[in-house]
Amino acid sequence: MAAIDPDLMPFVTALPSREIDWSGAADRIDEIRSAFGESARIAEPVRDGVFFEDTVAEADGCRVAVRIVRPVAAPNGPLPVVLWAHGGGFVMGSAFSPAAVVERWAADLGVAVVSVEYRLAPEHPYPAATDDVWTALKWVWTHAGNLGFDRRRLGIAGASAGAGLAASIALRSRNATDLALAFQVLIYPMIDDSNVGPLDQDDPVWPVAANRFCWAAYLAGTPANQITEDAAAARASDLSGLPPAGVFVGAVDLFRREDVAYASRLMDAGVAAELHVYSGAPHGFDNVPSAAVSLRFAADLDDFVRRHVSPRLQ
Repeated sequence: MAAIDPDLMPFVTALPSREIDWSGAADRIDEIRSAFGESARIAEPVRDGVFFEDTVAEADGCRVAVRIVRPVAAPNGPLPVVLWAHGGGFVMGSAFSPAAVVERWAADLGVAVVSVEYRLAPEHPYPAATDDVWTALKWVWTHAGNLGFDRRRLGIAGASAGAGLAASIALRSRNATDLALAFQVLIYPMIDDSNVGPLDQDDPVWPVAANRFCWAAYLAGTPANQITEDAAAARASDLSGLPPAGVFVGAVDLFRREDVAYASRLMDAGVAAELHVYSGAPHGFDNVPSAAVSLRFAADLDDFVRRHVSPRLQ
């Protein structure tokens, strides 16, 4: 295994990933979620300078809960907005749990963030999560004026499985004639159900067994010959016409190979894509925010978002 950044080792050794028996985990999903310390709903921001608004997004008769995070010191005029999909391998996580990056973007960049409480597998396999994120996106697009958002500066972002959802939704939106995303942020995205990552370099945070279980849970009931880019973005045959993309991944992440390949394909398709790879970093490394590598990542990430939400000429 490649060397892990020493600053990240306390995080790596504290996680239960390798101790979990992922075989038959669907029957123990509550146990899995508990082992990862799934947070209860938080009612107040962790960071000063932002506030929450919990509501329900509705489009085309579909409904999904969302949390809107706004800056307290908002500038005059409509805010740029990012639709956020949390991580958790499609089987864990919540829009209502702490998300440092979401609050940081609102407080420091003056961006509104709409976090989606999409349904989780295995209780709700594909296309539930994808459809929920799509419902939220259509709601933001349709009601941007009433919400105080500038839909010309509407981006989509996510981490891990959430980034996989973001990538698939970017493909959906490209095919919708009236819905245009300004950018996409893919943080160590989970986008390839074929598990083609560097299997000889098993990620200590997100091992192969966990990845295989989560994809199986998410795609349960979908025949292999019917799995499309809508479920796993790496399956897309045409990446042209997609919005500018920032792809961020650690060098020791199980997803490094698939993420680097996806970023390269975006570039080959003429998409304005950036790829950032961080030495010594496994999956979820930014959960140690004080580590030097995490600080570099946060600076790169915020710089990408800042450049793409800057006010645009009419």
